[in-house]
Amino acid sequence: MLMLLMVWLVLFIVLLTLIMRDRKQAGALSLSYFVSLALIHVPGAMVYVAAPYGYEETLLGLEITVLGVGFYVIGVATAQFFSNRRATADIREAPVDPEWLNDIARKFFWIGLFVFFIAIPIAQEIPSVTSVLSAFVGLLVIAFWFWLASAILRHDTRRTFLILLVLPLLPFATLTTIGFVSFSTQWIISVLSFLFIMSRRKLLLIAITPFAFYLALSVFVAYIGERNLIRDAIWYEQADLSTRLERISDIFVNFEPLDINDPKHQSGIDSRLNQNTLVGATVANLQEGSVRYAYGATIPVWAFIPRAVWPDKPEVGGGRSVVSEFTGITFPEGTSVGAGQVLEFYANFGPLGVMIGMFGWGFVLMTLDRGIMTAMSKADMPVLMRRSMVGLTLVSPGGNLLEILIAAIGAMVAAPLIVYLDRKLRSLPLAVFSAKSKRLGVQRP
Repeated sequence: MLMLLMVWLVLFIVLLTLIMRDRKQAGALSLSYFVSLALIHVPGAMVYVAAPYGYEETLLGLEITVLGVGFYVIGVATAQFFSNRRATADIREAPVDPEWLNDIARKFFWIGLFVFFIAIPIAQEIPSVTSVLSAFVGLLVIAFWFWLASAILRHDTRRTFLILLVLPLLPFATLTTIGFVSFSTQWIISVLSFLFIMSRRKLLLIAITPFAFYLALSVFVAYIGERNLIRDAIWYEQADLSTRLERISDIFVNFEPLDINDPKHQSGIDSRLNQNTLVGATVANLQEGSVRYAYGATIPVWAFIPRAVWPDKPEVGGGRSVVSEFTGITFPEGTSVGAGQVLEFYANFGPLGVMIGMFGWGFVLMTLDRGIMTAMSKADMPVLMRRSMVGLTLVSPGGNLLEILIAAIGAMVAAPLIVYLDRKLRSLPLAVFSAKSKRLGVQRP
């Protein structure tokens, strides 16, 4: 187990090296996916490092996942190699006006909040609408990207810190309103990944990462201890805001530094941050022959037909049904369980599916990353919106493939719609370019 975790660490260092050598300062999506994947696999494996028994499925799942991670990094490197043969641009040297980025960021932030907390809950019963609306939630992340880019282009360290101080409000908001933090956790990882890409102090950020990781896991185990009471207040009691805040505050009242040998902490991590167990159970069942390979059946083609076109379309099974089918584990109704790409690639085509699938995932994300930074440096908003919104839907290592692909299609529809509705994005004003660009003789695209 320890050896596999060391291999994972080496792969992380290789990925960081690739990103830090990238002349386009690209890799936010690629890094975000890697970190998010590590978050649902590494802590759970750490629990079993010194365990004398009961780790067989975790070990088996980690072996397959590390194989996938290796090919993911190869995919990222391959995309970077081919992209380096074309012209490069550094966003930190781009003549984009920081104030223009701020203006767009403010719009995107409020649109993203409105869609996530108001529009999507209202539109739940309208066929096919939520698939498009969910893509608009990515505007929240893009808003923070733009704010950070603006602050870094201005060399405004104080503003950068203020932006980072706002980030914890995202999980607080989602926990208070819907009882989940998984969505907002992914948003934060994506924002911090972009900060790493843009920052000139990458070594400092790398140095503080272990401490941030330890603190995050400490908060997580405290959250798990209070999660059911918080959700009871929100889902069943319909409690007022003061009651919800009181229960959320218990996370910090009962906060304890993470102790990997504490059974309570072990249980909290193993229950939600050990995707290895599900992957391992899938591998074992397929090897034993108790279930058969799906050969692509987890992504039925008919599922892509919009319900608005086919009102009687059968219900599409979510991650929980896929996981139950291949692991043999049943989950209580209402439990949110994601299959994850590693599990689903293996369930469809075995180890070869994991290798090819993860290679392709890394290749696509880095290709999108480099397109995003080139588009931002040129203020090419149509390309920027399309690549970033689609890319953010793919940064979901714990999701199931069908839902991710449908979300990506929704993003392809939503991105040009946003550009069309906002004239500031379609007809780039001269204000997009700063006085610096005029001095350099840079032309509008």
